[in-house]
Amino acid sequence: MFARLATLVQHRKELDALEAAWHEELAEYHRSDEWRAEGYASAAAAVGAACRMDSGVAHAHLHVARKLAKLAEVADAFRCGEISVRHATVIANGFTPARAAAMSNLEAIFVDVARTQTPKVLGGVVGRAADAIDGDGGAESEHARYERRHY
Repeated sequence: MFARLATLVQHRKELDALEAAWHEELAEYHRSDEWRAEGYASAAAAVGAACRMDSGVAHAHLHVARKLAKLAEVADAFRCGEISVRHATVIANGFTPARAAAMSNLEAIFVDVARTQTPKVLGGVVGRAADAIDGDGGAESEHARYERRHY
């Protein structure tokens, strides 16, 4: 690998690890309820206002932060800079309460895929696993997507 590319890769890993640390702090802030004492309705509202984030972006970060507390292997890989926040988000989104038990057996596989593939490819792997667990061939996710449309 050329020196400049190696430097870019190293800096990206450092940024991913720093982002993982930020998500850990975000989860701790959420659990602390400090945001209530500061007059906010939610931790996401507090972080959104303080960090100048759109509400949806702050909520999405908080969602991932809370899920990482339950996904030790994903959190470890993220903390080491081996996977990105997008990879962690893809895996976290697949871990719904209804699928968590079945998908926990696949967490190591998802992390291995995330270490070598793009978030888009990982999304396909997680999606196929979710469809198999749901037993409906993706019908439920298609129905949910249809219901979200407001035409």
